[in-house]
Amino acid sequence: MQRRHFLETAKNANYSIQRAEQILDEMLEKVDLVIEETSAILPDNFPSKIVEPIFKGILLAKHKLTKSSHYNL
Repeated sequence: MQRRHFLETAKNANYSIQRAEQILDEMLEKVDLVIEETSAILPDNFPSKIVEPIFKGILLAKHKLTKSSHYNL
């Protein structure tokens, strides 16, 4: 999953690439808060072997999508 995939899809759909970037950036800004809030509502005995890989995957995706920011189409 790369940032350019989202932007190419927006372009192919005749959607504003600038708006697609804005939406993607807004979503990425919320990732840490969503993980924090989700962690807070999980039961104390919720298996870490389940939740940790999910959160790590989400953070990895955030890093990849942020790292390759502002792809020129």
